[in-house]
Amino acid sequence: MKTKIFLVSVLIIALSVMLTACFLENGLFGGSEDETTQNQPEYEFTQNEEGNYDLSGYKAVNNSNLEIPSEYNGKPVTGIRKSAFDNCKTFNNVTIPSTVKWIEKDAFRYSFINGELHIEDFTAWLSTDLGSYVSNPMVFTGEVYFGEEKLSDTLVIPSSVREIKPYTLAGFRGKTIEVSEGVQTIGEGAFYKCADVTSVTLPSTLKTVGASAFDLCKNIANVYIADIKAWLDIDFGNVKSNPMAEVKNVYVDGKALKNVTIPEGTEEIKPYAFYNAVTLESVQIPSSVKKIGERAFSGCVGLALLNLPQGVSVIGESAFAYCSELREVGLPSSLTEIGISAFYGTVKLEEVAIYDLESYLKINFTGSSGLLTNGAGLYYSYGEKITVLEVPDGIERINDYAFEGAAFREVKIPEGVESIGRRSFAVCSMLNTVTLPGSIKTIGDMAFYDCRTLSTISYGGTQSQWEKVSKGLYWSFNAMYQIEYN
Repeated sequence: MKTKIFLVSVLIIALSVMLTACFLENGLFGGSEDETTQNQPEYEFTQNEEGNYDLSGYKAVNNSNLEIPSEYNGKPVTGIRKSAFDNCKTFNNVTIPSTVKWIEKDAFRYSFINGELHIEDFTAWLSTDLGSYVSNPMVFTGEVYFGEEKLSDTLVIPSSVREIKPYTLAGFRGKTIEVSEGVQTIGEGAFYKCADVTSVTLPSTLKTVGASAFDLCKNIANVYIADIKAWLDIDFGNVKSNPMAEVKNVYVDGKALKNVTIPEGTEEIKPYAFYNAVTLESVQIPSSVKKIGERAFSGCVGLALLNLPQGVSVIGESAFAYCSELREVGLPSSLTEIGISAFYGTVKLEEVAIYDLESYLKINFTGSSGLLTNGAGLYYSYGEKITVLEVPDGIERINDYAFEGAAFREVKIPEGVESIGRRSFAVCSMLNTVTLPGSIKTIGDMAFYDCRTLSTISYGGTQSQWEKVSKGLYWSFNAMYQIEYN
């Protein structure tokens, strides 16, 4: 009997040992040595062309701590590659050393930091090359430390910094940005999606603001700039570069931006300079200005009167678009080009004053300008409204879009004119009579498009000659007229 009990006990012990070994092999018991080893992060490094190392892979369970070493094999770790975190989507804490000089596009795109982001050195970080805004781990966490100091509601860029590299401060969750004197460049998307920022201060040393630098910073209420002269020296990358856009208050040297005098000697008002500056009520432009750039005053809804001085030769694309309160515009004889949509959306524009017809007819309209299409009357500078347009002798061509939307009752074009440009009289809704010379050779696309009140075209040649005139697509669409031949 004792022998049987002994044999059964031996069998039970042997079976227990076998099962335990199986469970350990397959990781079915918690706290095993294999599992502990498996949970430890594994770093993969790849040597780059400079002989240093990039972090190219990271294997660990989610919610681990990512502590990027500053060295590997005695060489600095200088980069983070795009695919480095493909196997780990969430981190607890992340530490980035100052040796890291670049992070590839989208490196942190699918990652989230539950705890703290520690960046070793602030100024070194501002020089880091980031491939996109989702290369910046600041976008994916709320707790950011530079060195031992936690990032507060106020972000101050020190005067020792000359350039803020693209996207390096994207996602900042504080309220105030202060860029100190000395900073010259703010890179593309540098403050992208800083949605909580309410106040921005910019220095007089600033020369370049990259595309979309302040894009999606929707709560900026106050912008402080040093002076207008310095502001006009800034090159803005696009409409989302200028933090002035649609803010409640803009201050120049401590004073509210309302009435601006462009300094004498300024030759160009650069693109986007006052884009959507809703507080601007008037602007005085000196004769030294030759060019007004693309969207320079677009969206300035408080601007009611615009008198451009002699000297201005170019008005850029959409330069005064959506200036919805603009009522009067004075154009100089020096003007040679008006960009497409330059006055688009100026729905209250009533008077456009020109120096004389000869100079006006030399203007190159690069597209529909919107200058006369909202019902504005064309006036001579001494106040007489032009209802009967008499083109002066010596003119060979009526330029494209020249009188689009004009409120003329009659148009008289003399002998010598050979070409009438594209949409040059389109949508002239009051036009009744047009006199064309026998010298006409071409009439452009939609030249008299939608002139619905046009009843008579008096042609200075024979019917046979008229049939030989080259007429563009839809040149008289929606115009019900009869032709009188010479």
